Amino acid sequence: MTSRFQNFFKWSSAVLRYNGPMVLLWRLLQKGVSRFGRLEMVTLFEKDLSQPLKDAKKLADLTITLATESDIEPLVKLIGERFKTQESSRIKEFEDLIHQRFKKGSFCFLGKIGKEIVHYAWISFHWGESLGGHFIHLKDDEALLLDAFTLEKWRGQGILPAVVDQMIYYLQQHGYLKFYVLVDTDNKSSKKTFQRLGWLPLGIVFSFTPRGASKGWILPLKRKLAYLLKYYIPNST
Repeated sequence: MTSRFQNFFKWSSAVLRYNGPMVLLWRLLQKGVSRFGRLEMVTLFEKDLSQPLKDAKKLADLTITLATESDIEPLVKLIGERFKTQESSRIKEFEDLIHQRFKKGSFCFLGKIGKEIVHYAWISFHWGESLGGHFIHLKDDEALLLDAFTLEKWRGQGILPAVVDQMIYYLQQHGYLKFYVLVDTDNKSSKKTFQRLGWLPLGIVFSFTPRGASKGWILPLKRKLAYLLKYYIPNST
């Protein structure tokens, strides 16, 4: 009992120190309802691609490439490190997810230091996995930054901004006008990063998915978000 209390005290102290009291209250609420389902809160950010891309800081040791099927094995390993598991059942899930995304037409940008893949980021077109079993619907000139991860030892070195800039450059060259990303509202670091890069917050979305259910309820706090987030995949795809 003492050990559990000590772990809880360390966890709550760390959250309070780095994120503040409101985030601590939110995460306590998430823990409190976790036996009934998953409670989420995300902020939708938008990047206007009609504006010229500012010169980005170049990272001498970083190489950014588009992933191919030959990168699936190291990409699966990186996802396993993200979720701290190498269980065979989870690895199979990761492989299936990557194949599904490639089949759908999503792109994966890789950040490499030497030969090591230290970062991945996915772009989705037409529609993208969202939250609570819902989907974000995109126009033909819009894209979604679906998922991104950097190995812990390489964080804070500007890898995500460099990869995002490369994504933006690619999208601009192919006529895209809007770029979206969903960020956990309690993730202050990620929110600050995107705001610093000129992304504008459009609003917050709450979601609750009952335990064992594939879909939950969402509550967009702005009308525009309700148009973007749907419970079905567009018929055109």
